[in-house]
Amino acid sequence: METPTNKKPTATKRKLTPAKVVLSIIGTIFVGFLLYIYFNSPFSPINRAAEAAAPLETALVKAGGVKKCSLGDPGFGGDNWEPWYTGVYQLQVGRKEAVEIITRIGKENGYHLKTDKSVEDVNAEINFVDNTSKKNSYGELKDGILYVSGIVNRYGDDHRCGGEPLVTNESQTIVRIGASLPERKK
Repeated sequence: METPTNKKPTATKRKLTPAKVVLSIIGTIFVGFLLYIYFNSPFSPINRAAEAAAPLETALVKAGGVKKCSLGDPGFGGDNWEPWYTGVYQLQVGRKEAVEIITRIGKENGYHLKTDKSVEDVNAEINFVDNTSKKNSYGELKDGILYVSGIVNRYGDDHRCGGEPLVTNESQTIVRIGASLPERKK
């Protein structure tokens, strides 16, 4: 005989109506669609070129570089399918030292950055390029080369980074480090 004190509570089952099931499925598909659009759009937080440039940027900061700004494109848009990235840094050294720093950090990270300009020509922008040392390792991109570049700006250049003027002279240099990758598979 059961008494009110030892009576087990009975669970009430909530019945899912077909309308609730359909709405749940539609909601899940809609959220999945929104996430897909977000991660495959120009607003995506994933830029593989920025990831590829990150070790170079870390080394540049260790060498005294101060990041002023960056720009890039993850390569998801209708106008651009190739991920690219550029970070702009200020070094408190002259051009010759900046060239040595870029060459060294490139080599330490497996790149052979080459230039054909003279370091002594203060009116020339010095461009460094390596498009042979490493291949793309990202599966969502086409096969191809990881293109890495560095630029040491000429003296007297007045650059703007987010509105802030950046001036180069004998004791401070503006350096740009960048990477571009092959286009996305469509």
